[in-house]
Amino acid sequence: MRHSLFFGLRVFALVALLFGAAEGPSWAGGGAEPDAEDADASKGIFVTLDPMIIPVIADGVVRRHLTLQLQLEMRDIESDRRLQRRFPKLVDAFLSELYALMSMRFVREKGVDVEFFRARLMMRADALLGEGAIKEILVRGIDKREPARVSG
Repeated sequence: MRHSLFFGLRVFALVALLFGAAEGPSWAGGGAEPDAEDADASKGIFVTLDPMIIPVIADGVVRRHLTLQLQLEMRDIESDRRLQRRFPKLVDAFLSELYALMSMRFVREKGVDVEFFRARLMMRADALLGEGAIKEILVRGIDKREPARVSG
């Protein structure tokens, strides 16, 4: 049961990614790539991810939804290019990590620990893009909401 539920959530995330629910930065949709001139150290290279919606499941029931709005600060233009090539894999890695974290009872009971979440996401990013490719993961917003109840 748990395996099929986790598989279903991954399929949902993949479908959402394919249909734009987790649309990437402007370059991911064919827009302009960041200019090397604009990527100097004082400005930095920032990539804003679309909100990631994670269901919080307990006892096989969605108890609430957690929405995270993240922005990545890239180390340099080469790191940004590496992200461009691996963007769908990074989004999948982030979603997988967030689903895994929210499936742990101690995480659900403790609540959202932003530093803990950022550290776990950074570990996944370092493994995928190389250590230090992302200088910082900025949490731009967190929203928790209860799912709508269906009345009979």
